[in-house]
Amino acid sequence: MRAIILIALVGHAAAVAVKCVTDVADADSQTAAACDNIDNAEVTECWTLFPTDSGTITRGCGGAAQCAEAGCEICTGDACNQKENIKMCWVGTVIAGVVDGAAERCTAAGVTKCFTKPMSDKTKETEKRGCGDCLAETGYTCSTVAEEKECISVHNGEGCNIPIQTCFKGTIAGDAADSEQCNPGTLTCFTRTKTADKSVDYGCGECDAESDYTCGAEANCETITAKGCNEPPRFQCLVKDDWKVDDNTTVATDCAKLFTETSCTKIVKDDGTINKACGACPSKAEEGQTCYQCDETGCNSASGLFSVLALSMAVIYQLA
Repeated sequence: MRAIILIALVGHAAAVAVKCVTDVADADSQTAAACDNIDNAEVTECWTLFPTDSGTITRGCGGAAQCAEAGCEICTGDACNQKENIKMCWVGTVIAGVVDGAAERCTAAGVTKCFTKPMSDKTKETEKRGCGDCLAETGYTCSTVAEEKECISVHNGEGCNIPIQTCFKGTIAGDAADSEQCNPGTLTCFTRTKTADKSVDYGCGECDAESDYTCGAEANCETITAKGCNEPPRFQCLVKDDWKVDDNTTVATDCAKLFTETSCTKIVKDDGTINKACGACPSKAEEGQTCYQCDETGCNSASGLFSVLALSMAVIYQLA
């Protein structure tokens, strides 16, 4: 009888209190902490919820009673629900900068890496991303960049091969526009206009229509590019000191002030010389020349019907 009781006691002693990681208390440092007692009993399990809609993973203390939703997994042992122990990779494609897919849990046993493999045809901006080692296949090659081909580290637990968006941030000052990488998982850039002074603000994430700002119809963009899909317009004009009327091959180029320039000009001099340039006509007419001004990027270009219409409607400065 004593032996039976001893065996029963040993069996119950196997369940010991554990430390768990909780998203609410310690999401960033991912340090497991002792759980508060539940129903006056020590916590012996940790849970991790993998939402079926590829949403955010959440973690906490307790067992099935505390996490009864579909996709919830229970584990025992200190820090058993730590994000490093849960391999997540971005699974999907990036086609011409458009991202399809989401961060997903890798279900195969022994997976420790995520992969990225682009198409071998470099004319197509297409790549596959997923769980495991990078294995070349017809039409695809493994990236030559080691950290992209097979990566091990994690970004907030969501996978080391997650697409990283670059966006313009802040406002344009001194004709400078800076871009920087967004936090992993942020795939959208925004552009919004301040109601008071019509200044434009750029940044990562969804456009937030605050009381002082207006989001336009095309405020948000989601194309992955090196400079950011919310790049401000690059103002261009045809620049040529001695333009000939039969020249229909020279095209508009970037002005020195890419983002703050607002006009192009065509100057016809009395000697027959035609100059095309960035900028506005002089505030005072200059002797021996007539200045035509238009205010759309590339509007003084040598070719295209639009440039002709724009110049015909331009403000003309000339001496009486």
